[in-house]
Amino acid sequence: MTDSSLACTLWQLQEGKSAFILATNKDINPILDARIQDLGLGIGEQIRCLCKGPFNGTIVIQVGDCIYSLDPSLAKQIQVIALG
Repeated sequence: MTDSSLACTLWQLQEGKSAFILATNKDINPILDARIQDLGLGIGEQIRCLCKGPFNGTIVIQVGDCIYSLDPSLAKQIQVIALG
């Protein structure tokens, strides 16, 4: 059972925090969903928010030993559960 107070979108995850990916939004474009999977952002994967750009800029995340910069519109489609 998950603590709903720790559930949020990837975009809402605070800088420096880690999380597990829970799901993507059910109405996400299948092409975007495939791209998310290609990046290694599958359900259960642990990620870390490294930083967010100013003025609604990109979010920089770490997945394993890879670092990605995601557009806010994509990050808002990924549901996560924050760790501690």
